[in-house]
Amino acid sequence: MNSFSQYFLFPALLTLVWQGLTYPFSGLRLTEKWVKSFFQFLGGLSLLMGGLCFFGQIRGEIQVFDIIPLQFDQVRGVIYFFSSLLFAITAHFSANYIHKEEGFYKFFLNLNIFWIGLFLFIFSNDTMVLFAGWELIGVSSIFLIAYYNHRSSPLFSALFVVSFYKFADIILITSLLLLKHNNILIDHQNYLPFVYLGIVIAGLIKSGSFPFTPWLPRAMEGPTTSSAMYYGALSVNIGVLLIYFNLENVLIYDLSRWALIGLGGLTILFSGLQARVQTDAKTLLVYSVSMQIGFVLLELGLGYKNFALVHLFMSSFYKVYQFIKSPSLLQSFHSMVGENQSPFKRDGVHFESLLSPKVRKGLYFMNLNHFYLHALYEKLGFAASKMSFFAESLFYPLINKGSKVSFWSLMWVVYYLIITFFINQGAIEIDSHYFDTIPFFILLVSLSMIFQKNINAFVALMMIYKILESFIVHGVHSHEPFKVLGVIILAFFIFSLLVFKRMNPLKKSLKAVLSAFILFLMLYFTNFPFLLQSLVNEHIIEAFLEQENLHDLLFYCLANTFFNIGLYHFIFHELYLKETMYE
Repeated sequence: MNSFSQYFLFPALLTLVWQGLTYPFSGLRLTEKWVKSFFQFLGGLSLLMGGLCFFGQIRGEIQVFDIIPLQFDQVRGVIYFFSSLLFAITAHFSANYIHKEEGFYKFFLNLNIFWIGLFLFIFSNDTMVLFAGWELIGVSSIFLIAYYNHRSSPLFSALFVVSFYKFADIILITSLLLLKHNNILIDHQNYLPFVYLGIVIAGLIKSGSFPFTPWLPRAMEGPTTSSAMYYGALSVNIGVLLIYFNLENVLIYDLSRWALIGLGGLTILFSGLQARVQTDAKTLLVYSVSMQIGFVLLELGLGYKNFALVHLFMSSFYKVYQFIKSPSLLQSFHSMVGENQSPFKRDGVHFESLLSPKVRKGLYFMNLNHFYLHALYEKLGFAASKMSFFAESLFYPLINKGSKVSFWSLMWVVYYLIITFFINQGAIEIDSHYFDTIPFFILLVSLSMIFQKNINAFVALMMIYKILESFIVHGVHSHEPFKVLGVIILAFFIFSLLVFKRMNPLKKSLKAVLSAFILFLMLYFTNFPFLLQSLVNEHIIEAFLEQENLHDLLFYCLANTFFNIGLYHFIFHELYLKETMYE
């Protein structure tokens, strides 16, 4: 049966390639009936895979396509079986729920990406595979939050969520790389508690736990079925499962264990109180999900590993049902009132009756203001905006602020290709004294990119960023494939921006098709390789630790985070916001 797993991903990957290639051409797309049948088949195949793994028919480490290392065991089989069942239920319901909607094809394209990411995450036996699954789940969720792109509110909500996801990504990949290469930590054992704390924090962010809960209600802008699958169950479960897979080591260190217990308890309290003052069903439900996640985290922190896993999936099934039921909630309520022949009475004992009226009013007021947590993140966003414009002013002499795409941008691309060639060949070296300050300048450049909307300025800043980063990547003897991959993808990225911007307006239909195709490639195939080239390499982490340059490592990690956030901001502006009527 192990040979079955070798070809398990093939149908989904083949369909994903076809979906991607035909996305800009509506006449070549798969029909709704075919898409529905395929996802029913995919759901059934996933249940079979989970069942075979649970009963031991597929066991041990397997190299899929000889390049993807996966680990199959009974526990992962159980997790995948129940995850697949949730996926199959919501995918089947989604086919009817968004029938004949304009975004039907986009929805199931993202769902396919999500399914591949979920499979890779659960069965991963390698840092790269786990992070690839984690990233694919995050990317698909972002673009489903922005599903209704004719309105600006879902787009800004998606960008808000991106900021949280990117911080979780950078914390996770740095922690995993430190764990993967234990030789790096031989002389730095005092960093281990912080490494596992990083894994806990990445899981807390992804699961929407306190104090990172504010992104969860913003994620409700997408379709109800995606809210059910992602934020009622599977996507928020990923953060918990990350902690679950590393729980034995997390519980060894007091720092990570008490963070898990303390923040789990605060999540229960915060989300439980927030759920009581919500006026719409989906927001109430997502706070209810967060509260259950808090209980699961608390159980994990206390060491009840198997009980926490059962609790997680039992809660997930119930929350998915509640989300799917929410569009018809009002009708169901009126039907029950009619059958009861009178309005429902508020009875029972409620905990607030134990509090004084003054305390109740204070709690109600604090709940309406989200305990000022949302305001805190808004102020952080405002501060980031100010810092971004300040950083941009430092590089103003190097960027062109013209409204049209000019040869200035092409010059920067050519300059980047030339200088990186000489850097990689060792013809350009940099003194180690200056090498220590490069991450700080990279951070400044990445900050200046976050809210940049001018294409010439964005291209110039991106080139400056990548040139500076080339010194680090080469200076720590990074693997050659990472360098080549980064250069190729970056060159294609910039070329795609410039080409469709300079097309003749008379060729409007051709421009629409080409721009959609190019932007699709940019959205789905640039973000992960950028991060892959820069941080997914043990030499970079090792170099910073050996030189005791922890502040430089911090600057470099923040720079990668801001770079990716800036990339999403610019792409959303180019793809959606220019054609959107602001509300």
